[in-house]
Amino acid sequence: MEQKYCVFIDVLGTKNIIQQNKYFQDTKISILNSIFSDLASSVATAIEDTNQLFTKKIFIRSFSDSIYLHCDELEPLIYATDKIFNAAFNMYSNFTQKEEYTPFIRAGIAKGWVVDFKDIGGIINKTGEVNPVGLGVVNAYETSEKSNLSGMRIILSMEVFNDLQANPIDTSNIHYKKEIDIFHSNVPTPYYLKQISEDRCGNPTHLYELIWSYQGMNTCTYDYVDKIKGIAPSIPDAAKKHLKATAQVLLDGLLLTDCNSQAGNKFSHARNQLEQLIK
Repeated sequence: MEQKYCVFIDVLGTKNIIQQNKYFQDTKISILNSIFSDLASSVATAIEDTNQLFTKKIFIRSFSDSIYLHCDELEPLIYATDKIFNAAFNMYSNFTQKEEYTPFIRAGIAKGWVVDFKDIGGIINKTGEVNPVGLGVVNAYETSEKSNLSGMRIILSMEVFNDLQANPIDTSNIHYKKEIDIFHSNVPTPYYLKQISEDRCGNPTHLYELIWSYQGMNTCTYDYVDKIKGIAPSIPDAAKKHLKATAQVLLDGLLLTDCNSQAGNKFSHARNQLEQLIK
């Protein structure tokens, strides 16, 4: 049995789309096609780029509204998952306000043994697919699905966080920084993490999250603020918890940048807009 780092990515809200009575079936299929075709493009590009940059390659499978990844090393998965989330968030600008359902995705990253069994469909269809089974798969699933956390979050188990060996950047030990030399250029790319002290019900957790929004917010163009404001009117009431939590992730990314020193007024305006969405 091999130890793997595993990622479980879930598209939030697909059940509501499928079961919603106010849409005809053709409309539901059209919405789902838009969601999954754009997401497939984002994921494919991210995995292809990652597998070209890193020696250890990422395995990927998808089923229904979920995507599963695993790799022998953690850093390729951090790079790929961060890239998937940024690409997915950027795709939201392609939706109109008439399309009420703009999906958010959530990921759990965990560690454990994984065995690749022959996939039953692969055997029958003679296509050679494998079916990953094991503790790593279960841990990644539960880190995401059982976390009781809302919004576009990349959630790390404590074991994965410890393996990253990130350095604290404040005395409160809430925020951490991990540098990864992705392009082997001796200019490491910074990734920021945050301790999650409690879930949305107030229960204590031992989880961490990757602040995926940092890369986009660090441009100081505030495009992500415009995007989330643009999709806010199309989010149904049942999904407002995901909107607020995602706005918090964007705010966390903004506060980690140096944008305030470059254009203080724009920084303050962007911060105020995100804080209004979080309320």
